Amino acid sequence: MNKTLRLRTKILALNEVNFEFWVKDFESVLGEFELFKGPIDYGPETGLLEPWAQWPSLFYSIDSKRLGVRELGQLDEVAKRHKPFWDDILTTENGSLVWGVMNATTEYSSRNIVIADPWSGEIDRVHKDFRDAVGFVKKFAGNYLDLSLKDKILGFGSLLRLHQYLSVRDWVWVVRIIARYGLSLRFRPLLFIAIYEYLMLKMGIKVAKIYQLDQVGMFFFNTFAHIQHHYWDPTDKFHRQCLDFGSTVLRDILSVCRSEGILDGYWLICNGLDQENCVGIEDWMLYRPKSHARLFERLLPSKTFGVREAMTNDGRLIFETDIEADLGLRALANWRVDNEPLFVLERCSNQIFYRPFSFRKRSKNSLVNNSETPERFGFFDEFVEITTRSGRHIQSHSYVASSEFHGGNGLRIHEIGLELRSSYGSPA
Repeated sequence: MNKTLRLRTKILALNEVNFEFWVKDFESVLGEFELFKGPIDYGPETGLLEPWAQWPSLFYSIDSKRLGVRELGQLDEVAKRHKPFWDDILTTENGSLVWGVMNATTEYSSRNIVIADPWSGEIDRVHKDFRDAVGFVKKFAGNYLDLSLKDKILGFGSLLRLHQYLSVRDWVWVVRIIARYGLSLRFRPLLFIAIYEYLMLKMGIKVAKIYQLDQVGMFFFNTFAHIQHHYWDPTDKFHRQCLDFGSTVLRDILSVCRSEGILDGYWLICNGLDQENCVGIEDWMLYRPKSHARLFERLLPSKTFGVREAMTNDGRLIFETDIEADLGLRALANWRVDNEPLFVLERCSNQIFYRPFSFRKRSKNSLVNNSETPERFGFFDEFVEITTRSGRHIQSHSYVASSEFHGGNGLRIHEIGLELRSSYGSPA
């Protein structure tokens, strides 16, 4: 096996990372660097200032509003009309690796290996050699409040079957991280998100070498977005532990990228969307259904639908027909909490995308009621408070690039996609 990474274009997609906050960690590996910033198409008032509405603009080189992606997992129709840049580059070489990216379509072909994030990708589209890497994580990401101990044990056991792609040194890193941070982080999901993403980076590099891929290599990380959303209060002792953990993981990820040649030649580090600290600015509460499936069995008269939980507290319902989806939409629109709609709802053919209407704090006596029937129940019978957000999205994005990247400052996200295409001589 050729042990040299041959990828021509390397992209680290560090979702929502605040470069200014983590600047010392970046400088420890990159040295001094120039940080570029660009505007975002959507404002906060739209409800679409979300990373899953932004990343597809990079993939398809089309601005967010014209592309029309509004929800996580809403890619099938777009994929029928447009090609992502890794499919459309004019080359006859060996293909690309697009690894864990947000709101992409999963695929495996003779040229490209593409795995979407655990929330939007379809497991049956993942090549069988990689299903163990994403199968349990996909299930855990959507159902972590509703998994049995047996499910967790079997799931983590499935990850051990990835040993052919990982070295002893990789597992030593895992043991070292757990030993150093496990107790102080109270074994929160954050610990395992970071471990998984680090191992996926190492596995992706190995896969790129095995298949001798030599075009685009794109690696996605959500660890730092999670830390900033949940644990970005430097005055809180537990948050400081989480921030120190994030600093260690970021340096380790960047060091791997440096040693493997990902930060040589043509490379780009981008975040899709900026975050700013909002501690003390506003109460922005996150509530998640304890069980998405159980909640919608309670809310909907029809039981013939599937549930796909998404990354935070949202998801989609999949019905057998468009008519059933329309009936479901009408039924869900009748449910309210504290005189507000329970969900923001959007129907796309036979699917309904849902997310909470409001992030304001609920009292222990808050009731969910139906405006058409006497049905009601306590909000906290079906929902659990996750956290008060410590970071919020703002209307800009940031990126750092090698000197070979000719885009410069002030690019919109889709314009970065255009630059990536033009570097191959490929039209938009």
